[in-house]
Amino acid sequence: QTALVTLSTLAGQFANGSPTLFADIVPVITGKGGIAHPNPAVAASALVCFAMFVRELGPRVVPNMPKFMPTIIDIMQATFKGMGLW
Repeated sequence: QTALVTLSTLAGQFANGSPTLFADIVPVITGKGGIAHPNPAVAASALVCFAMFVRELGPRVVPNMPKFMPTIIDIMQATFKGMGLW
């Protein structure tokens, strides 16, 4: 979780200056060590981190959409079900 928070902070400060370097990290954040992690706290931290990357990198994250969107949709559905909204 600390690594994800650190990556988020770094992206906010430096991604505009080195977008390729940060774009290369997106698969790690969207993989099993990030958004797809079985621990909900780690997955939540990865979602926050990923949001910062999307904000800073914009269209550079589009090539990774097929990898992360199914997981994000699953998380959203589980959240809505848990809240009784689905």
